[in-house]
Amino acid sequence: MHALEKLRDTLLHDIQTHVPDATILQHVHEQTPGGLYLDWRWPALRREAWDVAVADQSASWIDNKQLHRYSDIYAAQTRHDAMMVGDVPVLLDGPRMVDATINLQADNVRPDELLHVVNQMAWLTNEVTHNLEGLAGEIDAALPAGNQVAATVHPHG
Repeated sequence: MHALEKLRDTLLHDIQTHVPDATILQHVHEQTPGGLYLDWRWPALRREAWDVAVADQSASWIDNKQLHRYSDIYAAQTRHDAMMVGDVPVLLDGPRMVDATINLQADNVRPDELLHVVNQMAWLTNEVTHNLEGLAGEIDAALPAGNQVAATVHPHG
């Protein structure tokens, strides 16, 4: 996320200060020595055991208070997954991203097009990070005191 934000800010500054396109591409290559790899990833939020426990009714053997905690956690996962599925098409233009990446490899990309793509990815990674932080907070709220995990989640590195 921070690398994308830095690249976006560099592109924006170069464009605003009317740096020649060739120099802008040089700056991009300097900041992305291994190439620009744009990808969206969201961790798999596993819930198979919960689904089986509900389906075969073994969840009915779980203490009622604990059952509600589990239910709250898995419901939060479902909500956050749905939010991310809804955010991706709003924030990311996949074909444009693919085109800009290959154009950059060919040194034939317009800096403003690359700026748009990098900005989309920066926004999306920011959104994913905040979504995961929100989910961690909901999980903490559902856990008994002393078992919170959000303090150990470091999405910002």
